[in-house]
Amino acid sequence: MLILSLNHTIAQSKVSIKGQITNQDAKPLSFADVLIEELKLGTVADEKGYYVLKQVPSGTYTLTVKVLGFKTQKRPISVAKQDLNGIDFRLSDETLDLSEVEVQCKSDSQVLQESAKAVTVVLTETVKLRTADLGEVMAKTEGISIQRGGGIGSNTRFALNASVLIK
Repeated sequence: MLILSLNHTIAQSKVSIKGQITNQDAKPLSFADVLIEELKLGTVADEKGYYVLKQVPSGTYTLTVKVLGFKTQKRPISVAKQDLNGIDFRLSDETLDLSEVEVQCKSDSQVLQESAKAVTVVLTETVKLRTADLGEVMAKTEGISIQRGGGIGSNTRFALNASVLIK
């Protein structure tokens, strides 16, 4: 009987803490981190901002809620023998000062021109103003030889000696 009584007391000393995390406009904050740092115990709020911390032993702790873009909020709690329901948090926005971000990119033609390969870039913007077919344009490009069986409109064979990018 003593063993049953002891197990019943231990089982009763662990409770759940439940609540909801919202912003200043009372809109739910999804996936907020909720933790008791002293116990290294935590959970994540669902998509409606509700959370449940289970198996919390009796004691006095600090309940912490963190969400990116909102001020972290801490609240002291005392856990006894009953579940704690309605431990809600309303978080206020936090402005984050970010350092400068610089984005650099290169076009496909720049990447090819800077590569170790022999490259010729033919920009279609410059050649579309000429009255020439593709064979005539390519014939003027280094690294390409043209073989035609007849005049304009006949079969043309291109032989590439290097990398060529047509844009």
